[in-house]
Amino acid sequence: MVVGWCAVVILIQPIVVTAENPFKSANMDRGSISLVFEKTKKPVYNDIRTVFKANGRFDEIIQSINKEFIFPNNITAKFADEDGPLYDPGKREVVMSYSFVFYLASLYMERYPKATDDEMINFSERATIFLFYHEIAH
Repeated sequence: MVVGWCAVVILIQPIVVTAENPFKSANMDRGSISLVFEKTKKPVYNDIRTVFKANGRFDEIIQSINKEFIFPNNITAKFADEDGPLYDPGKREVVMSYSFVFYLASLYMERYPKATDDEMINFSERATIFLFYHEIAH
């Protein structure tokens, strides 16, 4: 009979848990996500910026993520006139593109031409939230 040996090395680091979340270590959590809504140079995207900034949903999402998850570094999440959605690990930055949100809204209105503005905004926002979580997960 052949017996194989396996060595397991466990690195033990003292963990100080927080009262809010016993699974979140205070000494491991050195970062957080901050949210920026950059001004857009394209007037057609101003409504997107205004609606997303005013309703506060992305602020709520950021607060929730920062409360529940451990980040070794700060991350900036921004809505901007740049390519996206994407995560840039070199900059530690999530970019959500106004043009992509506009594209989502356009697709919805093309598919549902009788939809109201509120329905289109709701769809675009929910799809953007999904993509935002996806990018944060990188």
